[in-house]
Amino acid sequence: NPKTHKDGIPVRPIESTIYAATTRISKFLDKILRPIFDAKCNDTTIIDGATLITEL
Repeated sequence: NPKTHKDGIPVRPIESTIYAATTRISKFLDKILRPIFDAKCNDTTIIDGATLITEL
């Protein structure tokens, strides 16, 4: 998305990260944290990341 209000080059490159070094750890953590997150979200409204961490 162009950033017309900013000076210089108002766009940023989009890079594919499918083969990034962190992809495997990201998938691993998602596998562990997803069930906890989903269970908590069933009965909780998350206001921000800090509230989520506190609730977990």
